[in-house]
Amino acid sequence: MDHMTALLEESESPAPVRKVGIRELQHHASKVIRELADAEATAEITSRGEVVARLIPVSPAEKAFAEMLEQGEVIPAKRPGGLAGWKPLPPREDGVSLSDALIDLRDSERE
Repeated sequence: MDHMTALLEESESPAPVRKVGIRELQHHASKVIRELADAEATAEITSRGEVVARLIPVSPAEKAFAEMLEQGEVIPAKRPGGLAGWKPLPPREDGVSLSDALIDLRDSERE
């Protein structure tokens, strides 16, 4: 895991930005994307000189994660939403918070 942590903590320096006209992208998409991937460069897609979109390279951490998935070293989450939609239990009816009850319990064990 140290390797993955190191990849995630890499401070990424800003990659060079290349401006690509939408017409050039339409006619030469595979060539432009291959050049950007090889240079690990970001592209700003322009229409009539105005930036309308960006293409960004895949980060080293994303590449490493994809390799780990492919090799079976990482198992994707069954519920990628995590705790989304989770709701806490209602408060206790006696009015004592669980935190206070735990503190009292620990204090009584120390006595």
